[in-house]
Amino acid sequence: GLLDVALLDLVAVRAGAGRAVQNARLQGAIHEYEGREALANAEAAREGRAAREAEQARQRLAFLRSLPPAAGRSEALLRAVSGTLPAGGQLTGATFGTDGRLILTGTVRAHDGVEAYVRALEGTGQFAYLRVVSITASEGDPPGVEFQLECWPRGEGTP
Repeated sequence: GLLDVALLDLVAVRAGAGRAVQNARLQGAIHEYEGREALANAEAAREGRAAREAEQARQRLAFLRSLPPAAGRSEALLRAVSGTLPAGGQLTGATFGTDGRLILTGTVRAHDGVEAYVRALEGTGQFAYLRVVSITASEGDPPGVEFQLECWPRGEGTP
């Protein structure tokens, strides 16, 4: 009896020790795979960020390639269009068309202000061709004239 109980206790202790060793190995394996998973997640995040950055660069390049050549001179052109605006005049828009033209919209005090503006723009030497698209009386406060001009910068195609 007593020897049998002692042997059973010894078997139980050894089984418990074996389970403890197996649990330790299992915990070690779990820890190792958690580390691998963390590395894989970090790598995937880096690859995802790199892919997003590459896509953004492709989109920026496509946008820059779509701009007309005059867009590279936009600062000089905008200085010319804003610096020659008659007193009391205001630009409300300046947009590059896909064909290279610069489309200007704005307001001046009177019709002759549009004519003076076109002459001043011609005098800058920045534009090969200018065309008045529209002149409309404005009922704003103060009343004035709204205009739209098409301007082809030098070096761009003209109509």
